[in-house]
Amino acid sequence: MLKKPIRFVLVLLIGTVLAVAQETHAPAGQAPESHVSQPEAPPPPRAPDTRGSTSARTALTEKVKQLSSTDPAKIAAAAYWLGEQGTAASGAVPHLAAVLGDNRQVNPAHYRKNIAGRASSTPGEEAAAALVKIGDPAVDALIRVLKTSPSAVARQNAAWALGIIQDRHPSDN
Repeated sequence: MLKKPIRFVLVLLIGTVLAVAQETHAPAGQAPESHVSQPEAPPPPRAPDTRGSTSARTALTEKVKQLSSTDPAKIAAAAYWLGEQGTAASGAVPHLAAVLGDNRQVNPAHYRKNIAGRASSTPGEEAAAALVKIGDPAVDALIRVLKTSPSAVARQNAAWALGIIQDRHPSDN
């Protein structure tokens, strides 16, 4: 069995190769993937497993529901908020993973404090950052995205998140 650092490097390498291959080998007459692909539908929203109060569980459930919005700013804001909850939002992992391929531009100044007004992000990037903050409970879902997602954007965001999570385990490096 491969050691953890080698496994993560291989997963990151495979995801990057797949992303590059898909973008450089678009069928004749078609542009490479450039917009949001339809992610696999996550299970219906449910209250994440948390030991918090009823109001905290309700807030988590509402944010998970917002991940299904058609408004990219609402999706990005919900993903950011879920990330701020850390491991308490681990029940949202499949829903966040389903957002990784969303590359519509949003202005994070609308939902973050202390950020430049001209900053730019995407719901997929916010979901990746949230999964990093959730940490180890997100690893299996991120690996699954790398292996199975048809979206190069989703695989790129998953690879980034896995790399950051791995960097947080200095004893495994």
